[in-house]
This record gives sequence, C-alpha cells and structure tokens, in this order.
Amino acid sequence: FQVQASKHSTGTIKKGRVTLRTESSTFDFSVLLEILDEEAPIQIGKESLPSGKEHVQINNGTLSFTASKDHQGSLTSLKVPALSKKNFFQSSWPNVRPLSWYSHWYGGVSPIIVNPLGWGRITRHETFERELVKRRRKQGVKYVCNLASREQYDGLQLAIEYVTLPRSNILEVTTRLVNPTKGHITFRGGIEAFPTVAESVKNDMYFKYNEKLTKKRYYSNFQVKKETSKWVVFADERSQLGMLVIGPNNKEIPLHITDQGALANSIETVSEIIIPPQNKKEYSLFFVLSPNYEQLIKYSTLL
Repeated sequence: FQVQASKHSTGTIKKGRVTLRTESSTFDFSVLLEILDEEAPIQIGKESLPSGKEHVQINNGTLSFTASKDHQGSLTSLKVPALSKKNFFQSSWPNVRPLSWYSHWYGGVSPIIVNPLGWGRITRHETFERELVKRRRKQGVKYVCNLASREQYDGLQLAIEYVTLPRSNILEVTTRLVNPTKGHITFRGGIEAFPTVAESVKNDMYFKYNEKLTKKRYYSNFQVKKETSKWVVFADERSQLGMLVIGPNNKEIPLHITDQGALANSIETVSEIIIPPQNKKEYSLFFVLSPNYEQLIKYSTLL
C-alpha cells in the first residue's frame, strides 16, 4: 500500500491518505500520521530539591514533562516549550498535599486505586520506586509501587509509565497491574488526570487558597470542546492550544469527564478491574498536544 501526506514539520500529527491495492480492487481511507525526527535525542535529567524530593525532567525536542516518585508517581507538568510556558496540567507539586483543603486530589496525571471505604485513594501513603525506560526509540520514566502491605490486595504491583518518541507531540501513559498470587484480585482503579482549570467563578476559591502556588506557574485555561466515551478535546481558546486525550481501546474502560468543583474537569478511566491469578492487565492513555485545537477536533473524528 501507499501512504501520502502533505508537507510537514517534525513532531506533529498530520492527516494522510492510505491506498490499499489488491488484485481486484483499490481502497482509499484517512489515517493519522505521527511525523518524527530520527536524529533528535530525548533528554532525561533528574532534579533533587532541598526537601529531599526529586523529579525527573524529560524533553523530546517538542514537548517536555516532569514526574516524581515522591508525588504518588504522578506526572506533575506537561508543556510545549516552543509555544508556551503554560502547563497543560495543574498539580500541587512540589507540595505533597491535596490541591485544596476540601479535595484529596493532588492533580497532574497519576495512577489510582480507590479506597474500598469510599474516600480517597490507597496509593496516597504508598512508596513508589523510579525506573528509567528505554525501549527501542521510546524513552521515559516508570514508577512502581508494591502493595504487599495491604492484605486485601495480596501483593498487587502497580506501575505507571510515561514515554514518548523523539520530536513527537504525543505522550503515552500506561498503567500496568500485576497479580502474582493464586487468587483473583478485584478493585476499582485506573488513571486520573487534571487539565489546568478553566476560568470560572467556582475556581476563585481554588486560586485564592493556592495563591502562592499559582504565582510560580503559568496555567492554561482548558475547557472541554468535544467529547465521547473514547476521547476528549480540551482547548484554551485564548492561546489556541489544544490537547486530545485518547482513552484505552477497551469498551469496559470508558473515558469519564467528571466535575471536581473548584478543580474544574478531571479525566479518569476508573472502573472495576478483575485480574486473574498470576496475570496482569495494562491500559494506556494518549495525550496529543497541538498549537491549534481545531485541528485536533478534525483528527478526532478519525478515531
């Protein structure tokens, strides 16, 4: 088959045409093409704070992101430095505490196992270990948490991985759950993400409570422009920045947009998960960034 795309710059998503020819017929259809730069290396660095906390900084030449084992293994920032200083996600980092007094969410992007008692997450008090990832051209960081201390989960291992490709504008976030036992493990869990808040009255309390925090950061003002159970497009109309979030290719794990009050909208894939004995499951989210959110809306119709 043949693939054709218009002129492009590296690190972008373009709409292309695929022609598939057989002996009896020809088929034409649209695809999304990720244009990459083979030569650009991914830069990975580690920064330690005076408090003893650390986070990993990764830059692929198009987007940059940071993540920390001291913040529940969460992604604490995602940016496109050439376009804006704005962080696509809100996070309480470097303060390891909820975003506000009336909410137990820490922000960013993070794995979650819901407390069976109904409040908060059990990962809040767990220890995460860091591992750098280099798998062919994909690079990034992974955080692993072993819940062996919690009897009801019988040694369940939780890992979350943040990887990208050189010059790509796509970040892949994968949660991997391993059950090493001889019995089934059932729980509610998934991935949770907090795009930066949109301007609204209900967010005034958030900004007031976190005044010192917000002065040190540049925030986008994302609003949901279009959504389905498989994907959602967020947009900052002022800057035209956009983010397409693609959920797991699994009907049992739909993408949810939830109203968190002063935290505006959050994205989550939280659902009931059943892992058979000595087995594992993994689910991925993809975050596609663009300087023009209207392009993302067009591309999303192909998904």
